[in-house]
Amino acid sequence: MLWTLPSPHMGHVSGPNGSTGKPKGVTLSHGAFIVQSPAKIAIVGYSEDDIYLHTAPLCHIGGLSSAMAMLMAGGCRVLMPKFDAQSAVEAIEQYTVTSLITVPAILVDMILLIRKKGAWKGGETVKRILNGGGSLFVELIKDASIFFHKAKLISAYGVCLGKAAPHEELKLCVDDSGHTGKFLTRGPHIMIGYWGQIPLNSSDPMNEVWLDTGDIGSIDPHGNLWLIRRANTRIKSGGENIYPEEVEAILLEHPGIAGAVIMGIPDARLTEMVVAWNKTSRPGFETNLALPRGQYLGAWPQQEDWQWSEQSISDKELHLSREHLHQYCMEKKLTRFKIPKIFI
Repeated sequence: MLWTLPSPHMGHVSGPNGSTGKPKGVTLSHGAFIVQSPAKIAIVGYSEDDIYLHTAPLCHIGGLSSAMAMLMAGGCRVLMPKFDAQSAVEAIEQYTVTSLITVPAILVDMILLIRKKGAWKGGETVKRILNGGGSLFVELIKDASIFFHKAKLISAYGVCLGKAAPHEELKLCVDDSGHTGKFLTRGPHIMIGYWGQIPLNSSDPMNEVWLDTGDIGSIDPHGNLWLIRRANTRIKSGGENIYPEEVEAILLEHPGIAGAVIMGIPDARLTEMVVAWNKTSRPGFETNLALPRGQYLGAWPQQEDWQWSEQSISDKELHLSREHLHQYCMEKKLTRFKIPKIFI
């Protein structure tokens, strides 16, 4: 069965990009979709009883692969010509949606509307939410568990995050630390190549070429995949590798920080020096939404107004200082060489 919602506005259908930079067309084989769909059904748990809301456009890998998986599972699909948070929230209630796919921005938009609604029936029917295109911050996960309290929240990396799907191989090329490194993958699921470029596996019909994902992470003793960041934004300071997202995540746990960006600047001794640009939390609904890189601190106004001070002042007075943040990073067990040398 297929339901199609009326479009809130006509126009080109476009989807979110999975990585930064200029979008590039990707050529995929029909076989890649065929082999991924049973894996997605097994991992996520789709079935013929599902009513699936297509929040992701069909020109996007998330929307297209989910459409194929749901077709194989025999479930019901609700198509949206273009994502609109209001239409999505209404569709969840109207059609008793059980499953959907999101990226962090989509989930934020829906939660903002649900919070305003007061009465919300969708939390009783949604059983699975597959998230891709970026990690979910702690506050967003907390909100999702409140408004979709019966849903299993699953993170996606290609087909899965956690253990590799049965049809794919993963290899970790470790760095000097011996624990983290760059992920490579191969198998029938990988792309043929970027549109207009030489195919990656044109001379390798058995898919034996390893594809460099450009992602840095680790694999724990249980075989679970853990992502840290993209390889091309790593900071090299004093011979050590530092990944900005790890430091940003620590700073964003502080109630006085509404936004944090970590960068490396040239330094004669360290090669690169770690610097933190911070945005203090202030009252106001808009402040919490306009955060760098789509970071999310909750969809309600902050009740405290934090101020920056060049002097060390107790956080009970709602003031932040360089000394205060340095001590905070220490208390959070952040390795010393990762702690920013400069806080701005």
